[in-house]
Amino acid sequence: LPVHVALSVVDAAGQTGTSAPETATLPGRRFFEPAAQALAEIRADLLWNRDNARRSAQLMRAMLNRSEGAFRFDGAPVLIRGAIDAIETRLDAGTWTPQARDELAADLWDLALLIEEGELANARERLRRAQERLDQAMRDGASPDEIAELMDELRDATRDYMEMLAEQMEPGEDGGDQRDRGQQEQMQVTQNQIQEMMDRIQELMEEGRMDEAAELMAQLNALLENLQMTRGEGGEPMPGDQTMEGLGDTLSDQQSLADETFQELQDQFGDGAETGKEEADRLADLAERQQQLRDQLREQQLGDVPGEGTPEADAGLTALEDAQRAMDRAAEALEDGDARGALERQAEALDAMREGLRHFRDAQTADQRDRAATDGQGQAQQADGQGRDPLGRERGNSRDGGDIGSMVPGEDPRQRARDLLDEIRRRSAERDRSEDERDYLNRLIERF
Repeated sequence: LPVHVALSVVDAAGQTGTSAPETATLPGRRFFEPAAQALAEIRADLLWNRDNARRSAQLMRAMLNRSEGAFRFDGAPVLIRGAIDAIETRLDAGTWTPQARDELAADLWDLALLIEEGELANARERLRRAQERLDQAMRDGASPDEIAELMDELRDATRDYMEMLAEQMEPGEDGGDQRDRGQQEQMQVTQNQIQEMMDRIQELMEEGRMDEAAELMAQLNALLENLQMTRGEGGEPMPGDQTMEGLGDTLSDQQSLADETFQELQDQFGDGAETGKEEADRLADLAERQQQLRDQLREQQLGDVPGEGTPEADAGLTALEDAQRAMDRAAEALEDGDARGALERQAEALDAMREGLRHFRDAQTADQRDRAATDGQGQAQQADGQGRDPLGRERGNSRDGGDIGSMVPGEDPRQRARDLLDEIRRRSAERDRSEDERDYLNRLIERF
């Protein structure tokens, strides 16, 4: 959002000084859930011009058309209807003031966040999106404050993700075996490694060393992917990822086209109505773009989709076929000069696409769950046979002297670590050592 920024200071005597205004672009939060993104755009439209209130109410009404199951947050439709009623009531009563507009904009923002966070209930998805936001900030040259905020978000998402993994590794009612305990210990080691890597990434970014930070971020991603939760064997993307991304873009484009169609409908009845030729040219352009979106959707439908062959994927494909038919009818209505009918068909297409994406997300979640279960079984078997943990590292806890992972044959490495820590503590307490050496030893103790 373009803004004018002016700095104002007040000294002890109460004198005020104000700088000349500077033009800047206020960064906006990126939404991934289509419904949350739509509400954020409607909110921006309202804040841009109070006269867009009627149009905003119409767009929200279109969002509720065939909306059963379209929102991850079940209470969203009720709150959206409340926002529509608030706009229309105030418009009819002549009380649509700037204050009323700002209050409604705040409510829409809270609702968009609620819908977005509901979509982020899955810890893996939260982690992926936190990584994406930080990666984008690195490319955009974000400020240190933005970097710190995004790093906190990444830490929170990573912590939740690791807790989920730890819960899956909890031993059963019999208390678990040695392998379970070994996996939990390795999980703690991995979590410590991740924390150190994130601290180093933030330090590099704050120093402006973005290339090094990006390289370390790639290593962090590889470590997380190696936990076999969001990726298949070998770190390859989940099936249908590219199609899902493309469908999200198509949905956004269709929403924009519907907005323009609504604007065209308003212009037809406005004071500065277009001439017949201008209106025909405009509708023809909208019809052509609608056909292009229909063709784009058809190509995406023919690509790889998440969970292909499952009931969820089949339901998603059926919904996309409904969206294509609605797009066809919308294009025909635009060619016939019927902007109102086209807008209704476009609303149907949007609903069908949202339904399709919801089914595909369900298929993707089921696929990830199945992969995690399969990978976990396979890695446990491989670990038993080769003496390695799920990350492919040697366990090194054999006591028979035959495990090449042991630091000293026949010695327990954990006991060796405890002995080493005791020795460091003993040396750090010796007063005849230099202060620098004792500081160094104390730092080693802190790391243990």
